[in-house]
Amino acid sequence: MGVGTMAKLSVRRWLRAAVLGCAGLGAMLAQAQVPEQPATPEPPCLVSSRPKLARPEYPAWISPRTEAVVRVELTFVGPDAGPSVKLVSNTGVEAFAQAVRDFVAYYRMPCLKPDETLQGAQTYQFSMGRHPPKLLQAQSPEAGIDSLPLGCSASIRNAALPDYNDYPSAALKTVARMIFTARDRPPTVEWLFNAGPPSWTAAVRAVTDAYRLPCMPAADGRIVVDQFFHYNPWPLKPQEKRTGVNVEQLVSLLKNAKQGAGRFDFNTMACPFNLSFELYRPFAQNAVIEMGSSNANRAPFLAWLRGVSFDVSDGKLRGVLGEAVTVSVPCGVLDLT
Repeated sequence: MGVGTMAKLSVRRWLRAAVLGCAGLGAMLAQAQVPEQPATPEPPCLVSSRPKLARPEYPAWISPRTEAVVRVELTFVGPDAGPSVKLVSNTGVEAFAQAVRDFVAYYRMPCLKPDETLQGAQTYQFSMGRHPPKLLQAQSPEAGIDSLPLGCSASIRNAALPDYNDYPSAALKTVARMIFTARDRPPTVEWLFNAGPPSWTAAVRAVTDAYRLPCMPAADGRIVVDQFFHYNPWPLKPQEKRTGVNVEQLVSLLKNAKQGAGRFDFNTMACPFNLSFELYRPFAQNAVIEMGSSNANRAPFLAWLRGVSFDVSDGKLRGVLGEAVTVSVPCGVLDLT
């Protein structure tokens, strides 16, 4: 490759993927996804068999000067049965958890097929003064795209890097959204962000044209995958490499610290811990990965981070887009309600 061997050419394989179609459900196949609007989405076709009961009831015998935050995970099997409920965390007495259990027991998912399973989660806040409990977060079902069979995604996993070697060149970054609608055809590509000349775009397009997903539904299927492509001809100087930040510093950079947020008790998340964070907003979901061991109680916090936007000027966004930063999370509580 001559002088071009200095170039850094990389691809983030998975930013986000969603499977749409089938029974009208959207099954999220990604690291936790939280759409920016609405901030607290409910799973599709979620209904209550007691519609007049709009929220959990504040336990009558509990002092009105008591508050709590309760998070539960719900698993639906079939259209007619109520969910099985797993208590994830409860900052108050058992009566608050039971109030949530009693409320979600009336949930139904009529759009599910008899053999389908759907999982989600909800977080409720009980405030002092017996105010009606508030739904802080509702999390749609999700899983990693790595859960797809290896043979299905092999054309993406094993794809060559874009054949690009224009030198000298500025750093190039592209976020591509690929929409698969057939097992044996390449995806339609949308350029969510593209900072590069036509020759770079053509090199990326040549890679995505070779993609296939043979495991997708035979009819009415639609799989969406976002992917990040990066070309940098100049190695980063030591002073240019990204350093870590703590969670308070990260929150201080948000456009709106309360965008879709709730109350995050890091004491229940095996604190302290570190995260790898890559900014892709507003073009796609941010990438947030646990470093070291994982903990299921972190799911709502990670989901929130994937959906937030930062106060970054257009001029600086190109420089920080897709660059990994380590975020250190201490013990304590981050309350953004």
